[in-house]
Amino acid sequence: AVERSAAEQLALSATAQLGVAIDAIAEPIALADASLTLTRANPAFVALVARLGRGDAVPGFPLARFARPEMRDRWIALFDRVRAGESVQIKYPLPIDGEVRTYDVRLTPVFDGGRVEGVLVALRDVTVDESLRRELASREAYYRSLIEQSSDLITVSGLGGGTGCPRPSAA
Repeated sequence: AVERSAAEQLALSATAQLGVAIDAIAEPIALADASLTLTRANPAFVALVARLGRGDAVPGFPLARFARPEMRDRWIALFDRVRAGESVQIKYPLPIDGEVRTYDVRLTPVFDGGRVEGVLVALRDVTVDESLRRELASREAYYRSLIEQSSDLITVSGLGGGTGCPRPSAA
């Protein structure tokens, strides 16, 4: 009985430490049980749900309410995959304060005794990353078209000297 009590105390301490760590993370994180009911959310997740106007993210909050109404069926299908043991990652646009923000959403199964007992939901705002990626691709395409349409000899210089790279249009 003493060993069991010590083990229970250790488990409670580890759970409390995990909760403190989750709360300290700046990105939205939530834990839900297998029925997709919120069991824990860090302050960033609570604030995000509030900004979306979807209710209070408190224990008992159904995660399906987090999704936009027109996307709920897709989210339920994704959660079904996670409950089957698969990790899922998607990009998800969320309209916040009159602006569409893009989030990288990761849904990870939480196992206990070989069974999925819950879902970890982690979000990361990748709006700036996506914008920069699109801008870089646009500029790369623009400069590539300039080079391909050039009738001059294009030279790439390096520490070892120059190398001529004629384009097909120069022929």
